[in-house]
Amino acid sequence: MRVLGLIVSVLTVLLLIAAAGFIAFVAALPQAETLPATRAQGIVVLTGGPDRIAEGLSLLSSGYGERVLITGVNEKTSRDDLARSHGIDARAAACCIDLDWQALNTRGNAQEAARWARSNGYTDLILVTSSWHMPRATEEMRRAMPEARIIPHAVVPPRAEWPKWWRDLNMMRLLSTEYAKYCWSRLRGFASRAASALHRA
Repeated sequence: MRVLGLIVSVLTVLLLIAAAGFIAFVAALPQAETLPATRAQGIVVLTGGPDRIAEGLSLLSSGYGERVLITGVNEKTSRDDLARSHGIDARAAACCIDLDWQALNTRGNAQEAARWARSNGYTDLILVTSSWHMPRATEEMRRAMPEARIIPHAVVPPRAEWPKWWRDLNMMRLLSTEYAKYCWSRLRGFASRAASALHRA
């Protein structure tokens, strides 16, 4: 009985820690869109959420970056398709918009963005993605390109605004799943740093 009681106590503590971490995670998410505090050399847009591409192109047209990379694009989507759907001049699109069709997940987005940035000599990047995705995306970007300054620019979906999210079962499921992925990303980063430290020792 004592062992069972100990197990229950440990599980309860872990559950409370996880719940507190989740609440802190959600509370820290951006609740309103604001323009970046500074300009950058490049803009990186991660596909997968509404309005991300439009926001990235808007930042480009406003002079917040020299070029934009849209990573994780559907393989059937061309630069011309994207330019037409967002009212961008074809010449401007050819000049300053790059597409990545290789990335299949956030980690892949970060790796492709790092290759793109290094090939252009960029070390200052504005990162555009949804608010709920920003913590993990920023973590992956900084791991893939530690030499770069990453400037987060979150797109805030109306359903993610506080306190609406807890009334929306689908949004709550999305946020809890994203929190789990974020924790896993942090854990991978910690394990990688620990392994590197042990190797150097």
